[in-house]
Amino acid sequence: MWGCDLLGEDAPDRDLDGYAADNDCDDDNPNIHPGAPELCDDVDQDCDGVTDDSDSVDAGVYHPDQDNDGRGNPEGGFRSCTQPEGYVIDNTDCDDTTPRISPDVAEVCDGEDNDCDDEIDEEDATNAPTWHPDRDGDGYGDPESPGVTDCKGPAGHADNGDDCDDDDPEISPAQTEIWYDAIDQDCDGLSDFDQDRDGHDDVNHSGTDCDDSDDSVHPGAEEICGDGLDNNCDGSTVGCGMHGEMDVSVARTRITGEESRDQIGQNIQPTSDINGDGLPELLVDAQYANHGGDNSGAVYLLHSPLPEGELGLEEAAAVLIGEEADSLLGGAIATVGDLNGDGANDLVVSALFATTDSETGGAAYVVLGPITDSLNMADADARIGGTSNGMHLGYAIASTDDQDGDDLPDLILTSPLHELAAGRVSIVAGSSSGSQTLEEAELQYMAGSATGDTLGAAVLHIDLNGDGVGEVLIGAPGRAPLGTSQTGAIYGTSLPLPSDPADSDWILSGLEDGDLLGATILSAGDVDGDGRPDLLISAEGSGEGAGAAYLFLTPPTEAEDASLADTTFMGATDSDALGAVMTVAGDLDGDGTIDLAMGAPAHTSDETLRSHAGRIYIFSSHLRGVVEAEADAEALIDGEATDDEAGTSITTLGDVNDDGNDDLLIGAPYHDTAGPNAGTVFLLTGGSI
Repeated sequence: MWGCDLLGEDAPDRDLDGYAADNDCDDDNPNIHPGAPELCDDVDQDCDGVTDDSDSVDAGVYHPDQDNDGRGNPEGGFRSCTQPEGYVIDNTDCDDTTPRISPDVAEVCDGEDNDCDDEIDEEDATNAPTWHPDRDGDGYGDPESPGVTDCKGPAGHADNGDDCDDDDPEISPAQTEIWYDAIDQDCDGLSDFDQDRDGHDDVNHSGTDCDDSDDSVHPGAEEICGDGLDNNCDGSTVGCGMHGEMDVSVARTRITGEESRDQIGQNIQPTSDINGDGLPELLVDAQYANHGGDNSGAVYLLHSPLPEGELGLEEAAAVLIGEEADSLLGGAIATVGDLNGDGANDLVVSALFATTDSETGGAAYVVLGPITDSLNMADADARIGGTSNGMHLGYAIASTDDQDGDDLPDLILTSPLHELAAGRVSIVAGSSSGSQTLEEAELQYMAGSATGDTLGAAVLHIDLNGDGVGEVLIGAPGRAPLGTSQTGAIYGTSLPLPSDPADSDWILSGLEDGDLLGATILSAGDVDGDGRPDLLISAEGSGEGAGAAYLFLTPPTEAEDASLADTTFMGATDSDALGAVMTVAGDLDGDGTIDLAMGAPAHTSDETLRSHAGRIYIFSSHLRGVVEAEADAEALIDGEATDDEAGTSITTLGDVNDDGNDDLLIGAPYHDTAGPNAGTVFLLTGGSI
């Protein structure tokens, strides 16, 4: 078909769109010709030589989006087939300078039309407060009155409902609480009788808080040792440390024997720096150890501080070794000061079954400090041997003032089984050297006056009257005045020693047959603060074997008996033998007073039924009158297992773990941690129990 052409009458029109080929830019598509509607499809429909121009019928109108919030400025839009960068189709943004304002933003109370609805701070603003009547004008509204939600509240209203009394301007959250008047001035809703806000009302206002000014003090609080406060309001400022019933399993450290049958812990002693490092050490016996032959015995030196956990004696810093089989080194151990004037502390240890001139009389060995290495007693600096069979030379050891004029301390050695157990107390030169018999070394002596007196079972050198000159106290637990049986006695004498005990300055006697007064004598320090030392004395046979211990605040000066004691500690059972083992244990519970520890190694606990497990009683030294062991002890510490005999020896090494409380060492020679009867020494820390 031929169509009409404005430029040529004979030009063809193949697509029959009314435009000849020479004027149609696409004569094969009837939708493309001059005057056709332009579309956004990259095709020049109207044959004007431009594709997708702004007059395309489907072109969008794009508006500036300066704040990039997806909403465009209604002003400044233009048509385009493609979206220019920074423009959007939407034109509903009423403020294109900030994204905080657009139809997509929630209205808030800020004086602006945030949601572009031509209203400002309307009542549906998300942060519009609820206004409550404020009748008392204190700025806090009544929560019980209906509120009005709006950005701007009505007159006489507050933007909160926090007033707990809207009729009293002196009551509101802005006020300071006045305690204990039953009025909640600050409207916090909490008790008016709990000033420290620890959840416990004051004890003076029907509550249980014994200190309502301190939130760390209230029922259920942890008791803090040594701070002088009753933290848990139980009526006591102690309550921590060694209190109540426990057993030695709570120990911080266990010191164990090397081998079965060593039986360590029959005699444990602290020392005042025997190796020169400025710290105290611990000496532990093992009288049946075999280093120098079967049952030769040994004494182990351990440095402080002692580590936590188990400590085997094979880790000891040094070992003193018995020189012969069956001598049982370690029967007594004493730090005796500086015997040779070199500035170091020295040590004396005994072996009660050592032989001298074929007699098993025992021996005392002098070991001069500092002690840094192991030593066989055959190489000791001095050896003093007993020449009477079974006399037990060295059963008790002490140092004394100079008696031989060399300005050095001398030694007291006792032999309670000498001459059919009459006993003997000897003073020998501290400067002794080499090997001597007792007869060769003896400077002075006192001999028991009767068979069985056991003079020398205990000895103490002490300045009782503060004159700077020491006296000697000597125990004779077997002494039996006419018509009695083993009441026991303690002789107090100045030096030089009288040979006859009857010539002593004073004698303290037991009360009943079998009391055995004088088996143990200790200085208790100055318990009553009068500037003079006090005495702690045992009567382990008292009460048919229950035992007793006596605290004297005023030492005897003439013939007296134990009834004059300021405190009498009574054993609990006929197996206790209370007083046989004692120590002044320092302050175990942080209450500022000295505690006394007393062992009962044969005790059988009614609760555990462990026969001969042993028990240790802890007493305050401030107790007076008659003190019953189980009823009045601050702590009862039982042995861990049957036949352990915990409490055979007891001592303290001070505050091992630096918690402000002294700590306790307890010997249990038949405990089986390292093997049958290897023995264990338990360290219990005062403040952590």
